[in-house]
Amino acid sequence: MSQSTTLFEGERVLLSAPTRYLLTTPTGWGYNPISGTLTLTSQRIVFKPDRGVTGMQRVALGAAGAVLIWFPIKRVIACSEQPMKVQWGKPNVLKLSFDNDGREYFVIHGQDKQPVGTWMTALTNAKNTAPDLSYTAIPALKPGFELPANSGAKRMLIYWLIGLAAACVLCSIVALAYSAFGK
Repeated sequence: MSQSTTLFEGERVLLSAPTRYLLTTPTGWGYNPISGTLTLTSQRIVFKPDRGVTGMQRVALGAAGAVLIWFPIKRVIACSEQPMKVQWGKPNVLKLSFDNDGREYFVIHGQDKQPVGTWMTALTNAKNTAPDLSYTAIPALKPGFELPANSGAKRMLIYWLIGLAAACVLCSIVALAYSAFGK
């Protein structure tokens, strides 16, 4: 976290790294990878989007571009850090499960400096002494990142079939109207 970011009383920075937040879309049908910085403090896990984040991504983040999004670490009930398939690669992903049954995912960059498990261990250790804070952003109950890879193709096929059925119905209505009134 930059020096301009205000820390809570008694809060200290434990880890920080460039990341991509796998933000669930508003429809829940997928995710937007948003670049930024992930910081683990003694009380929160904080995501700060990069300045280059697009306008649509800022809208998805909510709250006028959400300068910061954070989740209280006391509310994390499970944490894992492992390589996962994301788009065309298999980077290290931090998965956080929360007490509201929500889950959030972050791709951690810079693993050459921090081995796999560093974030999970630090978060688990800090959680024991962290205060109970309320959410500023509600974790996704059905994360778009968890959908099967072919779910988008299935949705497109369904939309195409609905469009085809609508076109058939419209052609039938036009044919009936022409036969009834066209003579």
